Amino acid sequence: MSRDAELTTMRLLVLIGDLGSVGKAARRLGMAQSNASRALARYERVTGLHLVDRSASGSRLSPHGELVATWAEEALRAVDDFTHAVASLRAEVGGHLAVGASQTIAEYLAPRWLARFRIEHPEVEVTLKVANSEDTLHALATGVIDIGFVESPADVTGVRVNMLLSDELALVVAPGHPWARRSRPVDAAELAATALVVREPGSGTRGTLDALLDDLGRADPALEVSSNSAVLGSVVAGVAPAVLSRLVVDAALRTGQVVDVPTTGVDLRRPLRVVWPDAPLVPPASDFLAVARAESAGG
Repeated sequence: MSRDAELTTMRLLVLIGDLGSVGKAARRLGMAQSNASRALARYERVTGLHLVDRSASGSRLSPHGELVATWAEEALRAVDDFTHAVASLRAEVGGHLAVGASQTIAEYLAPRWLARFRIEHPEVEVTLKVANSEDTLHALATGVIDIGFVESPADVTGVRVNMLLSDELALVVAPGHPWARRSRPVDAAELAATALVVREPGSGTRGTLDALLDDLGRADPALEVSSNSAVLGSVVAGVAPAVLSRLVVDAALRTGQVVDVPTTGVDLRRPLRVVWPDAPLVPPASDFLAVARAESAGG
């Protein structure tokens, strides 16, 4: 088990003790529950200890688990203090800034931010790490990036979350699809019952759609792919409808490659968020956030 994976599992144990649920703990860390369960099982094998008791009513730490979680909390506090101290020291000398962004933000918003930041702060070397929202949150939690920009809800422990701007999703189909010619909007129940082209679990777009429709009895996906362009290309090819950010579909709508289908009873607006470790944001990350806010506001 790598050191990063071990630290993540330690955070899981602490949260299971606090929340009484593997699923809730996983969501706080921006992980899929299946990944969290595998990480816990692997850690139990490595340590040779039974750490978590699972039941239909939830999960709780075993006596050994409670002891390990207590030690883990102390160790994690020291790791976080060290990480923040090093980040502050690095900020004093310019150096390097690691930015993480989910795909939609990285492809359609971040390029403008990076161009302006390079002009205003040429002394700072910037790396942009593109991943889905879940992986971006994990990269932040493990210290791989200094600041992140995500589309999914970010109820994650040890992370500060601010809204950056609003985005809107759109239901789109190929021009030959029956929905392209319908006069009435698609409602939530019909959308949930329809096989769609979707992004992979962990994607912010997928997470928003799941939160809207999972209680309605979802149809299995027509196709699951791991990029916005692959989703859009599949729609253009006539595979099935899809729900994507208007940032992604705007050009295809203008050229007539896809058709915007009206909906009713489904709120397709969502916030795009900025996240950073639970400590005051320091340069150069704070400088980058200022640029992102100014560009997002049209400044």
